[in-house]
Amino acid sequence: MAYTDTFLADANYPAGTVVVYGGANEVTTSSLFGDTTVAGVIASSAGTQATVVLKGRTTVMVMGPVNQGDLLVVADNAGLAKSLQTYNTLALSFTIDMANSVFAKSLVTDAGTGARMIPAVVL
Repeated sequence: MAYTDTFLADANYPAGTVVVYGGANEVTTSSLFGDTTVAGVIASSAGTQATVVLKGRTTVMVMGPVNQGDLLVVADNAGLAKSLQTYNTLALSFTIDMANSVFAKSLVTDAGTGARMIPAVVL
């Protein structure tokens, strides 16, 4: 069972959107890879009233391949998550605060490359 709360969002975001604290209201999207202000994942929204999954099982929008158990962080594509392990495998040079950037774990293996929904657990 997921733990959720309601926040005032900057826009009417679709379910699965990764949001961070900040923006003009309480939550917004980010395209800063590994953003440490990550709040959770949109479960539903009605206008700018967004129900956000803060902990538990949900579906999340990801970009790029993921493996079951991979750690998920905010992607460099607004509103999406990315596998930290896949990003590391690409030998890209980056520095992030892992303790505050990782917000979920993938429940599936999916080799897709485009944006799509996958089941995950918000930590």
